[in-house]
Amino acid sequence: MPAKVFFVDRHPDLAATIDYSISPKGEISKLGVDDRRHEVWWKCSTGKHSYPRTISSRVANTKKKSSPCPYCSNVTLLKGFNDLATTHPEIAAQWDFELNSPLTPTEVFANDTSPVYWLCKDGHSTKTHPQARAIQGKICGVCRNKRVQVGINDLFTTHPELREMWDEEANKELDPSKLTKQSRKSAHWICKNGHKFESTIRARAYL
Repeated sequence: MPAKVFFVDRHPDLAATIDYSISPKGEISKLGVDDRRHEVWWKCSTGKHSYPRTISSRVANTKKKSSPCPYCSNVTLLKGFNDLATTHPEIAAQWDFELNSPLTPTEVFANDTSPVYWLCKDGHSTKTHPQARAIQGKICGVCRNKRVQVGINDLFTTHPELREMWDEEANKELDPSKLTKQSRKSAHWICKNGHKFESTIRARAYL
């Protein structure tokens, strides 16, 4: 039987990154280079935290370019380090705590793709995932007129003068409460002289 190869002897550079305040040095010295049973605590290169991983996994990770730290690589969430509230406080400030309860911005990543509710500076309530807000830089959907909220940015709220020209009979398939001034849909209109004509909503709104 071949002699056991100890981890600390084969990889002294990696052994130097072990957090011995958590993983006793005496126990580590007994572990083999391919040990898969025992979790060892390692110091992150940032020096800000430690993380658990088996020796075999840590050795294998040295061949990859990604960080072995699950917190720095955003595999595991660590409150106060890689949560949304910490990495993007200006985005977290728009978190709708009431509608998202009990979930808070300290419990999600900035690149999370699960939809949540937001309240923009103008008080508009919208729903989209954190990645869209924090990574892609998208602002409130209502402010961008990508989403309609009746009484705020629907067509007749922003342009009440168009209500008188709206041809109700010809526009039966269109709901103005679900349209904004930027809609490129074509609609039927009746001018003050009773003439009927067709034009896009955007064209009428920006006259």
